[in-house]
Amino acid sequence: IFEDPWRDQQSLWPYMVFDALVAEEVSNVSIVPKLATDWEISDDGKTVTLTLREGVKWHDGEDLTVEDVLFTYNAQMRNPNGGKKTLLAPVVGYQDVIDGKATELAGMTAEGNKIIFKLEYVDTLFVNHLAYLFILPEHLLKDVPVEELSTYEEYWTKPVGTGAYVIDKGAFPDYFTCVRNGNYWDDKAAIKNVQFTSYDAGGQDAVVAALINGDLDYASGGYINDMVVASNVVAQNSAVTIVTRLFLPLARL
Repeated sequence: IFEDPWRDQQSLWPYMVFDALVAEEVSNVSIVPKLATDWEISDDGKTVTLTLREGVKWHDGEDLTVEDVLFTYNAQMRNPNGGKKTLLAPVVGYQDVIDGKATELAGMTAEGNKIIFKLEYVDTLFVNHLAYLFILPEHLLKDVPVEELSTYEEYWTKPVGTGAYVIDKGAFPDYFTCVRNGNYWDDKAAIKNVQFTSYDAGGQDAVVAALINGDLDYASGGYINDMVVASNVVAQNSAVTIVTRLFLPLARL
């Protein structure tokens, strides 16, 4: 099964299959709208209001709703495998959920198509953090116990998102494929079909060899992130380019 994207820290596929409320642009790390069309921050910095985009469809044709957002954040807060829940730490009621005193974030509410966060303290990067919290479909997961949310086979065998790509088919652990989402709310993806190939057996050396030989179009994470290794690949295959990304420091006021 696919890994819950709140746990998966390395793979590219969650960014293709799922959407978050916002996204970070790689070129200048500015925040851009995704499932949220816009956001407002109060003068004191402790209230953040995001407007949910209308007309977005899940891959199975169901409408995206604010309930999907509330469900995702609250369920993952209670999920023992939710590896990114600390990104919601500024929200009022966070510690109560962590301590088991509450099942929902008291500081997260919805009014119409708006999601409102009340913060305990000012976090200048709170909206940035939402880029790493992919939204999951309430209608497919609401009856799943939170402790089983990350391993629910009926869903994670072929996960449904709102992203630019749809999971097509797979033969684990060797490969899986994605196809372009023809009903995507934004511009359609330029690449129609994508194949993800596992190099677990050959390890990182096999990945490097595949890049040099032109058998791979993209690789990231781990060994490939070493600039010496990356430069060696480029030196042997001029069609490969190195893309670097700036990470913002965390800030709390």
